[in-house]
Amino acid sequence: MHLVFNLVLAGVLCGGSCGAAESAAAASQEATDATAARIGAARAAGLAASEAEWVGLAVTQLLAMQEGDAEDQWPYEGVYRVRREIPVGYRVGGTSIVAMVLLQAPGLAEDPERREAILRAARFVTGAIDEPLMNPDYGGGYDVRGWGYAYGLRFLLRLRASGLLADDPALSARVDAATRFYLEGLAAIEIPEIGGWNYARRGPLHEASPAAPFMTAPVLRGLAEAKAAGLAVDDELMRRGLDSLAANRGPDGTYEYSGAGGRIDPASRPGAIGRMASGDLVLVEAGRLDEESLRRSLESFFAYWNELEVRRQQNGTHVAPYGVAPYYFMYAHGAVGEAIERLPPRWRPAMRQALLERLRQVRSEEGTWNDRVFERSANYGTALALEALLAPLGQAPATWPALAAAAEPAEEASP
Repeated sequence: MHLVFNLVLAGVLCGGSCGAAESAAAASQEATDATAARIGAARAAGLAASEAEWVGLAVTQLLAMQEGDAEDQWPYEGVYRVRREIPVGYRVGGTSIVAMVLLQAPGLAEDPERREAILRAARFVTGAIDEPLMNPDYGGGYDVRGWGYAYGLRFLLRLRASGLLADDPALSARVDAATRFYLEGLAAIEIPEIGGWNYARRGPLHEASPAAPFMTAPVLRGLAEAKAAGLAVDDELMRRGLDSLAANRGPDGTYEYSGAGGRIDPASRPGAIGRMASGDLVLVEAGRLDEESLRRSLESFFAYWNELEVRRQQNGTHVAPYGVAPYYFMYAHGAVGEAIERLPPRWRPAMRQALLERLRQVRSEEGTWNDRVFERSANYGTALALEALLAPLGQAPATWPALAAAAEPAEEASP
């Protein structure tokens, strides 16, 4: 998986006396040069030296992790399987998460290797709409195709905005078709009556079921990005999602893991810190919550960070007392990184530094991040760490101006 280090090792073992060693050494030098260029681009974009080094090496590592017969995927790997295989929803979602941050990292115009990897990923994500297990007409229950819809939509929207499709009209047409498919898929799997989304439905799609805030939040951000890009997005779909998200938030800012707006136990707050950041970010962007409330949620992330750290790279999911699985760890860091940039400028520097220290604690020697026991899921963890590291460089937040005007501000109780 870690190409840079493996190539160096291959050169050492051959002692420079064989053709394979020479080839490996040349490839290693190319990778080293490319990493140096990526570090330089991150520095030129405004990142400090240490963060720029992290970003440059992480981009190189992610490119080395791309897999599949066409080298077009970064599958997310968890314990869930369909016919003993990683489900296509996880493959589409994981690939899209990595591709989004590769688009965002500085120096894309001067990085042909990265551009080619992103376009390969786009061919996979657009082709996946023909997979039977991506069809939005299904029976419900536990199913992860919605993650593919949510992140596939966001990746393709950002790919369209990047200009990389200018010279490939065929792929451009596929991107347009897949973008519509994923947008329509999210509308099709919305939870009836209460709004929002959940990968773990308790019954068929036409029946009401608890919503999951940590899924609803990224879905809403994708819908907002689609609306900002000029696509037709139903305002009421978004309004119901925002209502659902607000209902999952307790008076002290604690979000339930999955529910329909019932009583939320304040004692579950340590396990809620990731969905607090992602949920509050959306509510602030939508005009339903103030920035002071978001700041308090981010302070909770740092106060209770150790409660998530004990679950990182552990077996078992949703273990008491907080009921969060290891994949939630890096999700929280990505959400916090983006949420910090939505605070007033005077609050950002201290929180940025605190987040960097947490990321430093869990960064591997190879320059990656992984919250699972699976080696492959380092692609997901590293991408979310990059999301946090790149947040200060600015991805303009999507907003809901028409909805914000009609929204009632949420009440906030003291923690």
